[in-house]
Amino acid sequence: MALNISNETKVGSLAIVAVTLLILGFNFLNGEELFQTSYTLTARYKNIDGLIPGNKVVINGLQVGSVKDLKLDQKTGLIFATFTLKKDILVPADSKAMIYASDLLGAKSVAIIMGKEKKILKDGEMVGDSIAETLSNKVMTEVLPLKDRFDALLINVDALVTNLRTVLSDKNKANIEGTLEQINHLTHGLDSILSKTNGIAGDMKVLSSGLANQSANIEKTAKNFTKFSDTLAASSGTLKQTLEKANESMLSLKSVMAKLDKGEGSAGLILNDKKLYENLNASTKSLDSLLVDLKAHPNRYLHFSVFGKKEKQPKP
Repeated sequence: MALNISNETKVGSLAIVAVTLLILGFNFLNGEELFQTSYTLTARYKNIDGLIPGNKVVINGLQVGSVKDLKLDQKTGLIFATFTLKKDILVPADSKAMIYASDLLGAKSVAIIMGKEKKILKDGEMVGDSIAETLSNKVMTEVLPLKDRFDALLINVDALVTNLRTVLSDKNKANIEGTLEQINHLTHGLDSILSKTNGIAGDMKVLSSGLANQSANIEKTAKNFTKFSDTLAASSGTLKQTLEKANESMLSLKSVMAKLDKGEGSAGLILNDKKLYENLNASTKSLDSLLVDLKAHPNRYLHFSVFGKKEKQPKP
């Protein structure tokens, strides 16, 4: 006997199946396992940074659950996040649930940072919370110092432009042109000096070549000088004796000169007695006159007579 099922029953049954599939599909899209047992953990956050239900819960990059629910505590302002984890995932009691950016678009996920305690969290227990530094925060942290440096650079550039405007005024342009002209003259002078230096270097090269050619003669001269110095060193005793005798002679001469200066001895009297000097001078003049007269009239002083005849006296 065939069952007569009304159209209303069929439509109701179909609607129930559709709703059930819709709910299961929605939960599946939210990351919940449809036919696998699970348990929940809860974490408290001051800021969930855009976390929403259905976001992934991962351990070392492997998805092990999803965010089930988010509730705000009106008294404390804290947000309680409930995570659904697979039954076989054991989480140590000192673990932390860290919210982080899972892609460049800013989508959030929760990473379970596994602890080392032997105690394992049970269904409904609290896990430690943590929020990773987001990409935007990193960018702001690195960009803000660069922005400050860029602002300082702009200030320096503005000051530089102002100084350049001052430097490039008509008066300063004339000064700069004069300075450049002086530098040009100085450069020509340096070129001339370098040319002369090259000439001197050539002469030095020729001189060094000449010295190289005369090295044998120079060596011979050096040997001769060495022999001379050796001879001089060997005769240093004789030379010393000679110098000592010369010194004694100088002392004797100095003593004689001192005695002459004091008027001691005949020579000293002659040199220092003016009257004696004048008498000697007068005697010398008389002797000179006598010799002149003797030469002019020898007969006055010399008398020869063969017969003994007395010669007449000459007239005065």
